[in-house]
Amino acid sequence: VLVDPHPGWHALLGFVHRATGADAHALVLAAVVSLFFVLNALPLLSLRRPEAWLMSWLGLCVLDPTALLRFMLGRPFLVSVAALITLGLFWRRLAAPRLDRRAAVLCTLAVALAAWTHPSWYLFGLFLAAVLATGEWRAAIRLTGCVGAGVLIAAALSGQPLDFLWESARHPFRLSILEVAA
Repeated sequence: VLVDPHPGWHALLGFVHRATGADAHALVLAAVVSLFFVLNALPLLSLRRPEAWLMSWLGLCVLDPTALLRFMLGRPFLVSVAALITLGLFWRRLAAPRLDRRAAVLCTLAVALAAWTHPSWYLFGLFLAAVLATGEWRAAIRLTGCVGAGVLIAAALSGQPLDFLWESARHPFRLSILEVAA
């Protein structure tokens, strides 16, 4: 069974192409600009001190001068990075005794978009493990629900839910085998 490994990414680029008639160059430019915006919009809008986010960018660029280039490539992994940033910004709200529904919905939608465009959803398990390591059981359980629901939404959006889940879970193992063979 052939499964598109990036169904959301191709759907979004196809939508932009059909809506605007953009050629390949314009699609790349749109991807670079929009993904960099997506990556930075939520931290700049949700932090009490947005200048801290800008200073973190400065620090990253000083420590690794090539880092900014990687974040300006317009690749779908930036949607996953934006989802991870979203989880990082809102996981504390999910630790409260009363569920912050907006934070839960935002985390779920971020994971759904990330998994749909860049199906390496299994890597969110590392973030869940980190939250669990802090001893914040309530947040870890709620985040697990958000991640699980987001992945299921992405699978449903792919049009081939079971194949999507199976192939994206197999992907890193197939790559490891190919690297060893090369």
